Amino acid sequence: MKKFATELMGMTVMSHKGEFLGALDNYVLDTNTGDLIHILVTPADGLDISRYRTDAANRLVVPFKSIVSIKNVVVVRTKVPKK
Repeated sequence: MKKFATELMGMTVMSHKGEFLGALDNYVLDTNTGDLIHILVTPADGLDISRYRTDAANRLVVPFKSIVSIKNVVVVRTKVPKK
């Protein structure tokens, strides 16, 4: 399945354990390779963001490798995969 980046903006992001993490806000790309490095997630109200890596705007920084599936929602593994 192919999707345009604009279709994903604002999508619900959930952990593989069913926890509502927030909404997809933006992406970080490697401009040399075109690889998607991270997705940035606006955290859900009440989410304990201290458990996650965040950026200067307090968005969750989720490695692209953590994405499990993208359908009606984006599902991510909440434990960062080993490199």
